[in-house]
Amino acid sequence: MEEVSRNRTRVLFVGITCGLSAPYVAGQLEYCMSHPDVFIPVLLGFNPVNQARQTVIEGWSKSFFDVVKALNDYDKGIILNPVVGPEAITGSSRMKGGSATKIVLESILLNAHITLSNPASLLTNTPNQILMMFETMSTSTYFESSNISRAIELAAESLQCQGHVCYIGWGSSGFMGLLDASECVPTFSANFGDIRGFLQGGYSTLKNREGEIALDESNRLYISLEDFEGKLLPELTSCDTVVFICPDGKYIPEVRRISQLINKKGAPLIGIVHEKERLFDSLFTKCLVHVKEPSSQGQLFEEILAPLITNFIKECLVETSIKWILNAISTGAHVLKGKVFRSFMIDLKVSNSKLFHRAVSIVSGLARVDQERAWHAVLQSIYRRDVIEDVLDKQVSLHVARGSKMEQVLPVAVLVATDKFKVESALEVLRTNTVSQIFRKKSISRS
Repeated sequence: MEEVSRNRTRVLFVGITCGLSAPYVAGQLEYCMSHPDVFIPVLLGFNPVNQARQTVIEGWSKSFFDVVKALNDYDKGIILNPVVGPEAITGSSRMKGGSATKIVLESILLNAHITLSNPASLLTNTPNQILMMFETMSTSTYFESSNISRAIELAAESLQCQGHVCYIGWGSSGFMGLLDASECVPTFSANFGDIRGFLQGGYSTLKNREGEIALDESNRLYISLEDFEGKLLPELTSCDTVVFICPDGKYIPEVRRISQLINKKGAPLIGIVHEKERLFDSLFTKCLVHVKEPSSQGQLFEEILAPLITNFIKECLVETSIKWILNAISTGAHVLKGKVFRSFMIDLKVSNSKLFHRAVSIVSGLARVDQERAWHAVLQSIYRRDVIEDVLDKQVSLHVARGSKMEQVLPVAVLVATDKFKVESALEVLRTNTVSQIFRKKSISRS
């Protein structure tokens, strides 16, 4: 943050952490408060401030709660924490919290653009009108619930038979596919190839300064539509599912060409379309999620705004709708695969401090043990041994560094915490059963 704000004289900083827990956001907010002549610090999250994490941040003397308290007393500080309720399905902030973040920020920024475009709009109830647009788009999106359900079933069938789900798209709508796919790895401990996103133009469309990203010297991260055609399309089978994200009809020729190639492989096709006309029906006979643009959208401001601003509003609304649909597809598919039990992500990747603490809480709740016993069980699973006295005093970052490379940390920990399994026996039973199957057996409960 120091680097990107260098030589700036006026900076509005927005730190986003849905659960008021991210250490790096705490550090950035602290930095902003120590430079009041430059920064206006804003915190955006969805917990009450008294529920900010109180654990002291590793390598520092403060907790996130301490920073929130200081920000609350800071005369330039702003805290935005609308309470939208818990995540109903997996406890993951990627769905409700992520969507709420997008809606809040875009409502604020769109309002700013509208005000600059036409100061007379200050006389109208612009923020509420923008929020009403998102609400209307939500209604239009979930009119397609039955088709979204069918898309979930197709994606789940692919994951259950060790196949893959590929999102391919265009423009900012296509970027939502990259975003959704990237979240599946830590959320469900999914393999990198289980759900992947591809975007026309790849890194050039993203305007990525560093160009192509490589995971390592021999493992490049392919994200372009050209990469999909050249590297994945030849290997597709009937076990794979391809999701087309089609923002408008101008891409029909390319969609038709690629869909014909995929049809030859026998892979099911799903279309996500935002068009008034039914231009794509003949291409997606298996499953088409067709969200019709509400007639009121884009008209509330057309008389007072430049066309560019109106297009921005439409783009934001379509992106959000696509996010909801893709979140439903990937989450629903992993639920049906057995990655969720009683709304808990029972196979999340312990890849950062937040997810380490979440793993401990899930173990405590499912195995009905206290936090200390749950902590021990998570460490036993990470280090793959029953005796862990020598690692109890290590920093969480060291546990995360090891745990992020391990498979099935959380399911092993839950079984071990019941005192009915050792690490080895937990691993053995997980080799022949899904996590959900084991957890549904009453025999694992301490009660």
